[in-house]
Amino acid sequence: MTDIPRRKIDELRARYELEPTIHDLYVEGIFDQDVLSRYIEKKHLIGLVVYTIDTVEVPSALLHENGLTPGEKQEVIALARQLASIPGACSYRCIVDRDLDEWLGRIETTPRLLWTKYCSLELYFFTKELLREV
Repeated sequence: MTDIPRRKIDELRARYELEPTIHDLYVEGIFDQDVLSRYIEKKHLIGLVVYTIDTVEVPSALLHENGLTPGEKQEVIALARQLASIPGACSYRCIVDRDLDEWLGRIETTPRLLWTKYCSLELYFFTKELLREV
C-alpha cells in the first residue's frame, strides 16, 4: 500500500449517512478489485468504485471485539458490521469470498455484506470451455 492515509470507519459512516447514493464496493484484495473494476468498466457502470480493505483503517481491537482473526476477509466483515447501523438505504457494499464458511456454518447475514456464490471470486471464471482447454 502507498502512503495515502487510510479512511477511518467513523469517516465512512458519516460519508454513507450523508450521501447514501454513493456506490462503493469494499473487497478483500487487489485481485478482487481488478476483476470487479474491469467488469464495471465493461458494463459502463458509472459511479461505482471498488476499494480494497487496506484503504480502510480497521483496528485489531475491533477485530478482537467482533471475535474475528486478523486478515483481509475478517476486516471486510468487521467493516460491514460497523456500518450496518447506518439508518435507511445505502448503496455501498462489502463483498467477501464464501470459502468454507458455509460448510462450517459461519455465513452471517449483515446488511450490505455480500458473500460470493462460490468459494471464491476466481471460480466465476471456471467454465466448461476453460475446463475443456485444460
